[in-house]
Amino acid sequence: MDDYKAQPLITYGKSGEKFAYKTFAVLKGQLGGNDGLNQNFKLVDSERVEFPSGELKAVIKGSVRGRNVYIIQCDVDRIADPLELLILNDAAKRAYAGKIIDVLTYFPFSRQDRKASGREPITAKLYARLLETSGADAVCTMDLHAAQIQGFFEIPCDNLESLSAFAIDIEQRYGNFGNIAFVAPDEGSWKRIKDVVKNLGIGEIPIAVVNKRRVSGDKVETYNVVGIESLKGRHAVGLDDEIDTASTIEGGSNSIMESRYRPKTLAWYATHGAFSSPANERIDNAYRKYDIEVVTTDTIPQEQKPWKTVISMVPIFAHAIDRIERCDSVSALFRLDTIREIMGRKN
Repeated sequence: MDDYKAQPLITYGKSGEKFAYKTFAVLKGQLGGNDGLNQNFKLVDSERVEFPSGELKAVIKGSVRGRNVYIIQCDVDRIADPLELLILNDAAKRAYAGKIIDVLTYFPFSRQDRKASGREPITAKLYARLLETSGADAVCTMDLHAAQIQGFFEIPCDNLESLSAFAIDIEQRYGNFGNIAFVAPDEGSWKRIKDVVKNLGIGEIPIAVVNKRRVSGDKVETYNVVGIESLKGRHAVGLDDEIDTASTIEGGSNSIMESRYRPKTLAWYATHGAFSSPANERIDNAYRKYDIEVVTTDTIPQEQKPWKTVISMVPIFAHAIDRIERCDSVSALFRLDTIREIMGRKN
């Protein structure tokens, strides 16, 4: 009975199914030819039922009594998927789960983290409270739009990072950071990139900043690129947390590649690739005109495109889940040497 209670479980929401199966395979050593991180884990399927009226029902198809339950959700449908996770939390809590750990590869509503004008909600805070109320004992996510969202929770919240994996990919592509210049899509990203460069210990690297104004939810007006002269003769690399409609990529690419400071190449890196319409059309056009590249991750499921490279975050989440279950620190997952080992990429 003690072994039964101690066995942790992986389950998932509908959008997190593939990610959950891959994570479980890493934990059990079914990927990569190793012995696995933790053989104690068990995978339990779930089922989402959608009634004709639009009502949702979610069921965990196995016993969770006394066990720690890790519920993985990727949030493709920005309404149904967040709601389904709340329902799964409630189902696990009512079935006497030990602890419930929500693993959100992408945290929904994260761009609604403050009041920009009167009568606006702070929906990221609302959703954090809903996760707690529905039964979550902890949250594990990646690259929140603003790090202070962690403070919206009264429960532990681990905010993992993709940027070390991106740094490794940049090394692979360009050899080193000596011929790189970063492009920040906005002032907030500029500070984030500065912190990343410092934490990774990769030396002084020029950073240009896109000066823009958001006209609407899917349109950005780009004025100019501050520090654009630093891009000339280098490989320009944009870094952001999310690509939604790609209006910044469209405007930024035009401003950079049509200037007299045109770089050798231009690539845009972003953790969460939402690619809401008309993102693919905009990037297709920029790819044809300037041969740009886009590098993203599988925190949101991706489709293949000639301009797109997808780096899997499954190994990082698998190691985080293992460390959480063992009550070990996750701090090592923010170090470049650790991520290099996890991702299996060498200089």
